[in-house]
Amino acid sequence: MSRLNVPNTETRRRQYSCWWERVVQEVCRASDLAEIRNVLRLLPAPNDAAALLSRGGERWLTTSLHVICEAEAIEVPAWNSLESVAQAIVDIITRRRCLSPWNVDWIISDLKGSTDLSEIAAKFDSQIHQIFSETTLSDWVAWYLGHPNGNTNFLESALDLRNGLVGFARSYGIKRLTCLLEALPSQQPLPHGILSTAISSDTSSNFSIPLRTIAEPIEQLFTKQRYNFAVLVQQLMILETRFNLKRDSFVVNWSEPLSVDFSIWRGISRKTTQMLVESTTQGVEKLFAGISVEHLHWADERVKYIGQD
Repeated sequence: MSRLNVPNTETRRRQYSCWWERVVQEVCRASDLAEIRNVLRLLPAPNDAAALLSRGGERWLTTSLHVICEAEAIEVPAWNSLESVAQAIVDIITRRRCLSPWNVDWIISDLKGSTDLSEIAAKFDSQIHQIFSETTLSDWVAWYLGHPNGNTNFLESALDLRNGLVGFARSYGIKRLTCLLEALPSQQPLPHGILSTAISSDTSSNFSIPLRTIAEPIEQLFTKQRYNFAVLVQQLMILETRFNLKRDSFVVNWSEPLSVDFSIWRGISRKTTQMLVESTTQGVEKLFAGISVEHLHWADERVKYIGQD
């Protein structure tokens, strides 16, 4: 287990792995490509994922590979066996973008020198924001479940930095660290956590508090939906969308937890297909009410508005 695990959850994680990994394996056996893509994209793939997929047969495997490659706009890789096709499918679904390496040596070096603290604070804050902006919810889920990945390496670097700053404080005092903490331009939890624990010489902290804004929503889903895997996956997909919207926005507040309010989704999921079709039809009819051939010909504002929808 990583030293970065959320405290008091190691036992729960072992319990989680007993059920969600088993269900993921069942999904891989079911040969439902859409479900397989969602599950393996969001959750760590089991070691035998390719072996399980290879049971789907040559026709299903080759068709699935072409469908996935077309969706990803990539060339179909060469293959020489059913196992290699299955492995290619798993590799494409589970591929993650690598985080930029984080060099933390400059921070202590600048603190020892005469660099203005506001410059150090701005660069420190910007680097962490950049790395967070490259992460994915899938990687945070894997980290939460105890599976090492790029996020783990990043957080290990953060932990090493904090421990290095503790040594700096013991040698030079905490004044510059305290001023650096006050100079941070944003309210991102992680840089605050690194500096505050360094100031207090708390080398036992593993950043569970600064990361709770991401860890707690994931924990809530795994706790509430432990016996309903389909709902868990659907809600993780919604949480992923919310994470991506936060990550890609111009002003990102990483101290604000991801919402686990799925009331709109629950309202929609309770409706029958007939009800949804009727509601959609009525909405479309209202949009087109009063639109004439002339309006279509001249493409007036109402037509443009419908086109945008």
